[in-house]
Amino acid sequence: MGSVMSYINCPRCKSKESCFEDFYYKTGEVYVNCPECGYSLIHHFKRGEDGKLLKKDESKGFEFDNLIEETIEIKNPYGAYRVESVNG
Repeated sequence: MGSVMSYINCPRCKSKESCFEDFYYKTGEVYVNCPECGYSLIHHFKRGEDGKLLKKDESKGFEFDNLIEETIEIKNPYGAYRVESVNG
């Protein structure tokens, strides 16, 4: 599956180019994460416990308009931290 990965300005803290976006162009799924403030956005298709995609109507196929979309956005996270090694 192909994706486009890029750095963007964070929608929450406005940090320039530290927020990472991973966009899967074939499915329209998006994953955004900011290591500075902890902001996170996940827009993907829901899956069952067995890992299979969930459908709105079981009698239809796996067309994108028949799949159940889910958006999870953490706008006010508790924070973020980064561990760096010195002389590592």
